[in-house]
Amino acid sequence: ALEYARAILAGSILQVANTAIKMYSPGGQVTEQCRSLGISENSPLANMCVGREVHNIPIGLLIYAGRIQYNHWEEGEPNNIVAKNVFRHLISVYYDNMAFDLAYELNYPQTRPVSHYIVRLELNWKSFDYYSKDMRSILA
Repeated sequence: ALEYARAILAGSILQVANTAIKMYSPGGQVTEQCRSLGISENSPLANMCVGREVHNIPIGLLIYAGRIQYNHWEEGEPNNIVAKNVFRHLISVYYDNMAFDLAYELNYPQTRPVSHYIVRLELNWKSFDYYSKDMRSILA
């Protein structure tokens, strides 16, 4: 129950961050990494290619993918190709980490939300100050 509570709170934070980026971000540059995750120059998701990079992924895309998975976790692996590619990339990052290698296997051992992993471990949002610093840099 505690894991679900964490995921619900984290998912809500991702939802707010995603909405702020969609509404107020000046947009980012579609880098090679963004293209490899399924985003083209004229894609509406190009504005999510913003913020510092974590594992070579702009945090705007981590926010986006985490929000998608949070809102549709009962369905297992996301149908959204960009979110699916972000999670596949995260799986590859943790491939050799025996303690965390299955964290982003979204259908194993059962479907579950993982938004709390995105917020805490990938974005490193341990307090409002961390969140605020990232969002201010994205929305500036």
